[in-house]
Amino acid sequence: MIKNIFRRKFLINPDFQLPFVVRMIIINLLTIGILYVGMYIIFYRFNFLGSELGFESTHKFYDFIEEQFILVTTVFVAIAISSSFLLGVYSFFLSHRIAGPLENIKIRFKRLETEKPKDCKTQFRKDDFFHDLASAYNEHIEKTEDKKQDNEEPNS
Repeated sequence: MIKNIFRRKFLINPDFQLPFVVRMIIINLLTIGILYVGMYIIFYRFNFLGSELGFESTHKFYDFIEEQFILVTTVFVAIAISSSFLLGVYSFFLSHRIAGPLENIKIRFKRLETEKPKDCKTQFRKDDFFHDLASAYNEHIEKTEDKKQDNEEPNS
């Protein structure tokens, strides 16, 4: 049965996931900020070009440049907000696919204290990362069980 999406625990490891999401959003905003500075320099050069051409400060050229600057600034703000939201949601799900397997292994290690190793084998979700970690963990459990059984056999 498919687990209800509202019953899932998406914030598995807040100490990892929240800083991961915040860093992704900060990188996004820094990138947009750098692009905005480049755009600002271009508009500044347009103003400088107008003064070099001898336009008076009341010339329609400056009104046009100001209108375009406001329009482009509005577009940049909209892009910053929407891309930060989308990147935040995506990085949240991405961090979930990273934190989930690590939390799974941590739980299995804790269960080893009270349960038999063969009962502590693990398997990750299809979309999770680190499937090789689950395989290595399970192989280690099997080898540990084999060594334990070899040591328990009576010497003949």
